[in-house]
Amino acid sequence: MLLLGSTWLTAQDLGNSPYSRIGLGDLLTPAFVHQEGMGGTGVSYSLPFYINNINPALLTLNRRTVLDVGLIGQIKISSDRTSTQRDIGGSLGHLALAFPVSKRISTSLGIAPYSSVSFENQVTQNVVNSDFTSNVTFRGSGGLSYLFVATGVELLGGRSLRPDTLNTRLSLGLKVNYFFGSTIDETISQLNSSTQDLSYNVNFYQRDRYNGFIFEPGISFTQRLGKKYKFHLGGAYLVGQNLKAERFTSINRSFSDPSPDNSDNVDTLASDIERKVQMPSRLTLGLSLEKLDERSTFAKWVVSAEVSLQDWSELVLFDQNQNLDRRLVASVGAQFIPDFTAIRPGFWRRTIYRVGARYIQTPISLNGEQVDDLSVSLGFSVPFGRSSTSLNLSLVGGQRGTISDALIQERYLQVFFGITINDNWFVKPKYD
Repeated sequence: MLLLGSTWLTAQDLGNSPYSRIGLGDLLTPAFVHQEGMGGTGVSYSLPFYINNINPALLTLNRRTVLDVGLIGQIKISSDRTSTQRDIGGSLGHLALAFPVSKRISTSLGIAPYSSVSFENQVTQNVVNSDFTSNVTFRGSGGLSYLFVATGVELLGGRSLRPDTLNTRLSLGLKVNYFFGSTIDETISQLNSSTQDLSYNVNFYQRDRYNGFIFEPGISFTQRLGKKYKFHLGGAYLVGQNLKAERFTSINRSFSDPSPDNSDNVDTLASDIERKVQMPSRLTLGLSLEKLDERSTFAKWVVSAEVSLQDWSELVLFDQNQNLDRRLVASVGAQFIPDFTAIRPGFWRRTIYRVGARYIQTPISLNGEQVDDLSVSLGFSVPFGRSSTSLNLSLVGGQRGTISDALIQERYLQVFFGITINDNWFVKPKYD
């Protein structure tokens, strides 16, 4: 199942984005579908029937086996001062499984995307003092994904989630990520004559492959405030590590001259050049306030806020500095459950509603202009009957960049859809 997911994830395509040509591509958040509805927050708070991919310490809340699958779809409108382009793309978002190991230890494993590269731009112009026209196409694809195994250990507090028995909870976690994937960058140049049956084509092809392990510890602290509230703190730290990088480069030259002496000429400029790429550390901190529902063991409402910092200024790819800056992500989100214990009519009352907002200061700065990303989100989790299995839907609408200073503005609507299945898969049989 995970191998099938890895094949799908290595072919990510979320639509044309010229910004994805920079660095390792468009960086994706670690949030799963239900967390995207809250602005991508999740480092400090989680529900026990969802997998938390942001903070491994919160896995201790998973007392049953949880299977979570998510999909991503995107509609994007890209504009500059002279033109507009519409694109539609999609990809498998994640595939994850979590299960309890003991009363205080839970584990998860899965696969998720880290970055996406997808762009195609074409430039056409006449060659001065000739009858030739030059057509140049810039094309890119690929991205990085990661396999992960995470474990959370509860150091303080009980396994019970009942508000009348839990005063303080402290958990630690560790996630081991194996990053892998490749990015492809092509430049296709064509010279065509308007008076003769001649053309000259040059195809520059570059493939970069990456792989390596990166560790991410996390911590979670919960304190009960009186009878009705809980206060949550959480943090996760992606430890900067070196990834192994390998580059293959080639040039293909061809002529459309119908003469019998014409043949393709392929030059391999560089094959299997190996380097080390330093992935920057990422620190995520957050807090949440939870209002307890006296009729159930879960929250009536939750509000969360968090911030994430990652410095990409030192990123060097194959001896070339990428001239990137710090990446800052600030998110806020809220969740509301009308009545989780409702039976009939209880469909919409048991539905979990979410809303959020997110600001991203991307590491990209062009022509002296910082490229920012601002979005709002809305999400739902609809339960199946009386079970803890649910359909999850989150909508994220936002804007990145600007049309000023010869830049590109992207307006997008992202649709995150997933299913979460809870069950007791690993139950020891009892014998009389």
